[in-house]
Amino acid sequence: MATFVVDGAEVEKLLRSKQGPVGRYLSVRTSIVQDAAKAQILARTPGRGKLASRVTKRWIEEGSDLGVSVGVWTLKYAAWVHDGNAPPGSYILPKKPGGVLVWMKDPAAARPRGKAAWRAASQAGLVIVARRVKASRPNRYLTDNLRRAVEL
Repeated sequence: MATFVVDGAEVEKLLRSKQGPVGRYLSVRTSIVQDAAKAQILARTPGRGKLASRVTKRWIEEGSDLGVSVGVWTLKYAAWVHDGNAPPGSYILPKKPGGVLVWMKDPAAARPRGKAAWRAASQAGLVIVARRVKASRPNRYLTDNLRRAVEL
């Protein structure tokens, strides 16, 4: 008669390690979501190469549980791009009544100091001045691609 003995430590390694078949499966599936999220960011939000490059996956190990999460943890504005920055159809207004919103066309350019410098930069076409701007629409690059994790 044959005896079958299960080595609990080896079963744990198979099921709950990054190198086991379950860990490799999770890694492959989340890489698919990660790649699709990056592609969606680049296609729907031009100029967001920095955001796309920061979409990463993170291993979650709590006790004997193993999981993988895909997201952006290093950019403050990532959630605004994903969820939009205000309710749809709304506007972003200046803090002071009668004020204006002003920002540089090139975010890497040096910001002017003082009203005269801002006025000169505006006349030179280096800044954008607006009384209000539309809120950004959401680009749900993570939730839109989450289904890809379970597609076969």
